[in-house]
Amino acid sequence: MENYDVLVPSGESTNSVGLSPAEIQSETQQVLRAFESYDKEIQLIGTTITATLSAVNNAITSVTNTIQNGQMVKLEIAKLETQLDKFIVESNNNVERFKSAMPVLDGQLNRISGQIDRIIDALIETTTTSLDKKDLKRYSLLLEMLTSVKDSFNSILTKILTL
Repeated sequence: MENYDVLVPSGESTNSVGLSPAEIQSETQQVLRAFESYDKEIQLIGTTITATLSAVNNAITSVTNTIQNGQMVKLEIAKLETQLDKFIVESNNNVERFKSAMPVLDGQLNRISGQIDRIIDALIETTTTSLDKKDLKRYSLLLEMLTSVKDSFNSILTKILTL
């Protein structure tokens, strides 16, 4: 702390306030100490304000980033909802196609099942009797028909699975 001397004219022991030079110097030093204390407090307040502004700036940046991320999430949700709606429409169309094709497919499957039953019955009938050349030819034809019907059956099943 600096020491400030108060100059008092040489014949006067007090000033107009009624204080001696030592008292004036003491009061002056107290005022200077108070100003130094205020200066330190003002510096502390300035540091605190700077730190607070920095924290507020960081918070604003964080909130801004959060809002931007939220908007991106909303856009992605909208895209997914659009894709889901499209998938639902396609699925409903596929179900309708399947419903309209089922009676036709059911009839074809019943017809093929009846053909398979008749061919198997004829094969069983052929194998229980003695096989001559004519029976072997008939047996071969029945096996070929069974293979053909089996291929038709597989084709219809493939159509069902691709609906």
